[in-house]
Amino acid sequence: MTAQATPHRPDASYHHVGMRVGDMDRSVRWYEQALGFRVERAYTLAHKSDVRVTFMVNDNGERVELFEFKDAPPKPAFAHPDEALMAGHAHFALYVDDIQGSFDRAVAAGARSLWGPRHAAVIETDTAYIADPDNNLVEFIKKNEVWG
Repeated sequence: MTAQATPHRPDASYHHVGMRVGDMDRSVRWYEQALGFRVERAYTLAHKSDVRVTFMVNDNGERVELFEFKDAPPKPAFAHPDEALMAGHAHFALYVDDIQGSFDRAVAAGARSLWGPRHAAVIETDTAYIADPDNNLVEFIKKNEVWG
């Protein structure tokens, strides 16, 4: 099998990542306090009134979309990012200038520490993982001359 070239898509860019949460109000507060996101819009799905949706955006224009499904079972709490990734659990990563400060602020706001700040030689910078209050994985990547 030969590799095929990926077509250049100058019109395509990242818009948001979507995640399920158990308590919308708690999650909105957490994303505001821990990661600096703010509510851009909130609504319920027209075809399913028991599903709340909130789009949040940060100062860099990056977005998260939170979905609250009534009576959805909680997500499993993984002890290590590898465990979650092997189970097919997705994550999103944020560039940060101060990885220790960002990590500490998120944990103080209620995140679970999964992988404290450490050097990741393969990407030539520091990285850390946390789980938000609903066990969604968030990675911090320290900005440097290679990554950011």
